[in-house]
Amino acid sequence: MLNRKQTMSEDGLKVLYDPKDVTEVIKHMAEAIIEITPDSICLVMVLKGGAYTGMRLLEQLDDEVTYGFIGLSSYKDNTTSCGDVTVTSDLDFDDNFLRDKNVWIVDDVIENGHTLKVARNILDSHHPQSIHTVTLVAKEKPDRDYKPDVFGLYAKEDQFILGCGMGLGELYRNLPCLCEYIKG
Repeated sequence: MLNRKQTMSEDGLKVLYDPKDVTEVIKHMAEAIIEITPDSICLVMVLKGGAYTGMRLLEQLDDEVTYGFIGLSSYKDNTTSCGDVTVTSDLDFDDNFLRDKNVWIVDDVIENGHTLKVARNILDSHHPQSIHTVTLVAKEKPDRDYKPDVFGLYAKEDQFILGCGMGLGELYRNLPCLCEYIKG
């Protein structure tokens, strides 16, 4: 069996929030979603990173919640958000799926807000009742012009966060904890 803690340390990963912390934060995020929109909730998860948070939110929400996916990417390499958002896979539902629903766009982290703005613009044409955004992590960026309606944790602007759906390319997405990647 692989000693995950030893390997993480060797790979330059510092645990910021353990799995118990993440579970508690996601529970509070679900409570906030229900408080804002108690019914007709539909989660639209931004692939790939938002799928982890979205599926964990579904565990905490009512059985009547629907969900779908959209693929968006704003990373020019594995660690830098470039601001240009590319649609990597179209919506996986028909035109009426979001009509009159309280849509929550779910993403892993918000850095500059470009991905959430693009997602919001795409989903708006499907005539939802409302559109809100939720992210597990919000980077501290004073110049960001878009803020999520609900988020779980803050990270410093210069921290690169891994785990809970966030990866270095495809590595570390499956970690149940949030780690800082110490570039070296």
